[in-house]
Amino acid sequence: GTKKNGSDFENYTAALKMMIPVGSQTVSDHYRLYVGPLDYNTVRSLHVGLEKIMDFGWDWLTRPFAAYLILPIFNWMNKYVTNYGLIIIIFAFLIKLVTWPLSIASTKSMKKMSALQPLMKEIQEKYKDNPAKLQSELGRIYKEAGVNPLGGCLPTVIQMPLLFAMFYVFRSSIQLRQHGFLWVKDLSVPDSIYNFGFNLPLYGDHIAIMPILMAVTVFFQQKITPSTQSNDQMKIMMWMFPAMMLLFFNNMPSGLALYYLMFNVFSVAQQAYINATISDEEKAIAAMQVSSSAKPSKGPKKVGKKK
Repeated sequence: GTKKNGSDFENYTAALKMMIPVGSQTVSDHYRLYVGPLDYNTVRSLHVGLEKIMDFGWDWLTRPFAAYLILPIFNWMNKYVTNYGLIIIIFAFLIKLVTWPLSIASTKSMKKMSALQPLMKEIQEKYKDNPAKLQSELGRIYKEAGVNPLGGCLPTVIQMPLLFAMFYVFRSSIQLRQHGFLWVKDLSVPDSIYNFGFNLPLYGDHIAIMPILMAVTVFFQQKITPSTQSNDQMKIMMWMFPAMMLLFFNNMPSGLALYYLMFNVFSVAQQAYINATISDEEKAIAAMQVSSSAKPSKGPKKVGKKK
């Protein structure tokens, strides 16, 4: 399709397959044209598979999240809440509530990993010239301490398909179009407050407030969350990751930035609660248990002949 600047009309060209009659035979083909909004429930109600034209990303990953989780919940909440900004906030709270057990497990795993850091550094220094032995020892320590090195990443990994699915929903569906929230006039597009008149690489041609607020919450979430990284690595990531998220979200629908903003706000509140409920004594006991149960294994003792 093509669209002329300053015009409200678009021209589209479609190529359709037709059977070619042979000899005196006749062939009839029937076509139906849908001209209407890309509302998932509307196109699905036609029962001709038209909902497949809606781009929800990967059929095996993001489409199920979009079709069977996000849109049904949004439509159900819209019966009681008319403002889609509030619906997004409630949805973020519900997702945070569902992932609460994973967040608790992730925090415990991160604290154990943090307690293991001195021991791991000792092992890495001892077996730096023997990679196979190093991996074996680290695996043994993780097993004895009951730690999964990737356990702290689980909530984030689960969140990513949902986040991408919401991006496709906000971009492809008409639900958020022209629905505002606070200063945002349209949740389906970036909440631009200033246009540069030129395009900055990676950032775009405008300044949007919602991604900036979201990046701030990412910074505070990292600051309050336990980490297994060294101080230098943590300092770099504490600034680099929010900057990357700002660049990524600046050209995204403001509704998506609002969701991630509120999810981070709830995450910060949750992490503050978790940190407040774990006393210093419990942390010290946990560190002692980890250190005592995961000491480096000793090699076989050499037995010499007594003279």
